[in-house]
Amino acid sequence: METAAPKHRHTVIALRVYDPIRDYLKSHPLGSVYGEAGAKLTEREPRQTVLQPDVSYYRKAKIDIIPPDGYAGIPDLAVEVISPSDYAALVNRKKNYYLRALVESLWLIFDESREVHVLRDGELTRLTTPSGVLADPVLFPGWQGIALEDLFE
Repeated sequence: METAAPKHRHTVIALRVYDPIRDYLKSHPLGSVYGEAGAKLTEREPRQTVLQPDVSYYRKAKIDIIPPDGYAGIPDLAVEVISPSDYAALVNRKKNYYLRALVESLWLIFDESREVHVLRDGELTRLTTPSGVLADPVLFPGWQGIALEDLFE
């Protein structure tokens, strides 16, 4: 699945998710956060499904089994920043790949509409500005999260 390189705004939003999680993990070493790292979602040869979430998080137990010369496996958290130019069919296909792979938490960030769809345990939660806060108390206990106002500023 080929996609165009992300534009500046897309990258800025991804960093606004990555940086606060990285900062939280400095004082709570529960795992590691990555930006645009390949995530192998299926093992079927010869056509493996490898996606590249804008931000991904892996608990420590998963980090220890990532081959140094290969792709990481299924992330605990996958974050996709959805650009206005992304086709709905592509977004839906990627979402379904993540859900079939049993990604624990999936955040779909829609910049144009200034909302985030959080999929966890089969449940969809829509967060909108101005009072929305993006957080995951299961993956990041005690973390205050990211105010959507700050995410979309």
